[in-house]
Amino acid sequence: MEKRNYGIDLLRIGSMLMVLILHVLGAGGVLGAADKLSLNYEGAWLLETAAYCAVNCYGLISGYVGWKSKPKYANIVLLWLQVLLYSVGITVLFALILPGSAGGTEILKSFFPVLNNYGWYFTCYFALFFFMPALNHVIGTMAEKDLKILCGSLFALLSVLPTAAMQDIFQLKDGYSVLWLAALYLWGGCIGRFGWFQKIKKRYLALIYGGCVVVSWGAKYALELWNNPWISQFTYPEVLIRYKSPTILISAAALLILFAKINLPKTGKTIVKFLSPAAFGVYIVHMHPQIWNRIIVGKYASLATENLLLLTGKVLLTAVILYVILSLIDLIRHHLFRWLKIKEKLVSLERRILSGKKETL
Repeated sequence: MEKRNYGIDLLRIGSMLMVLILHVLGAGGVLGAADKLSLNYEGAWLLETAAYCAVNCYGLISGYVGWKSKPKYANIVLLWLQVLLYSVGITVLFALILPGSAGGTEILKSFFPVLNNYGWYFTCYFALFFFMPALNHVIGTMAEKDLKILCGSLFALLSVLPTAAMQDIFQLKDGYSVLWLAALYLWGGCIGRFGWFQKIKKRYLALIYGGCVVVSWGAKYALELWNNPWISQFTYPEVLIRYKSPTILISAAALLILFAKINLPKTGKTIVKFLSPAAFGVYIVHMHPQIWNRIIVGKYASLATENLLLLTGKVLLTAVILYVILSLIDLIRHHLFRWLKIKEKLVSLERRILSGKKETL
């Protein structure tokens, strides 16, 4: 039986914390309220850049751990039920406690989270799930040489070229798409199967991550500082601060390999094992429109007036507090599902359906 990689579980937790940092800084209003090119502005953007690889990390992790297993329909249904619970539950709760905050239309839409794009990542992942068997077959059967060519070609086509051209050539929607998640899954799976870059020492992986962050942030700083109208025709300051940016992608891959090499002590493993089941729930809960608009959007703009040290500390502390609260909420849901044996029932149902299909052939 393969041993669980707690370093990867730790990266899941860390990546979701980075997502909260991004949302506090961006939608929360810190970046928009800071004076351009001020110390606070540049410090906040450096923090933003350091956290920007979070979603790429999640996509890479999916392939890294999932390439060798057969995707189970029970798992995607379980995930859908988790999202449905929050989509309907939170909507109905606000309709009851704050009359007028959600009407019949919102309640009806809440029953169809995929169709109404409840959290773009979940929507894209839901579609990606049905392509995973094909991706796993490619990762598991193709020769390493051919996969290197495929991965390199996709890196050039989906990351380097769109970034160099500064156009969404292949409709990646800056990484908010099924196609980008599929590419991340493939890259992560190949890293997992062949152990690519595993010989790189941890300190060098950390330096690669830090270097990519500095280059991405430095490009933005230089372009804004220069502020040349002629150059502005061809580029924009955040050109390297995008999910599809080569530097952001490489920084995510460096973190994936770095965390895969981490050996946690027994206490650390216990904590990670306890918290990791709720990591995705943190995303699902705070992305609900009612929660998003009430605790995220525009709520942290005042932090931009603090000195840089306080700004950084309060952004990180806010993200941690939100993470802990949202985790506790989803851990309750997690234990409720376990008590009701939802997963076991879905697995049993899937087996009966699939065995029934086999008998009719």
